[in-house]
Amino acid sequence: MQLIRNALPRDVDAARAQAQELTDWRYHMRKNPWPFLAVASVAGYALVPAKRVRHTVTHPNPGAVQAQPAPPRKSLVGGVAGALFTLALRSGMTLATRRLSQAFMSPATPFQRAN
Repeated sequence: MQLIRNALPRDVDAARAQAQELTDWRYHMRKNPWPFLAVASVAGYALVPAKRVRHTVTHPNPGAVQAQPAPPRKSLVGGVAGALFTLALRSGMTLATRRLSQAFMSPATPFQRAN
């Protein structure tokens, strides 16, 4: 009986180490990397969007084709105004989130409790 009691902590430590090793993905990657590489390849293929194919239309009379006007370029003032608007919007959302979280997390006062 004493031998069993003495061996029990070592057996528990060995079982813990084996369980930790079996749940460690790096151990399995070192032991057998091909399934991991296959899953990573499939995930990469699924997540990366495909290239868009541009179809060109040829007209029989090239002189009849009208050139499309170039899209308007953004000015420096428009870019700065857009950046400032984005900054103000993010700051406002942060402030609103902070106020709401404080309102929900604060303890109720006796006047706020329903009787």
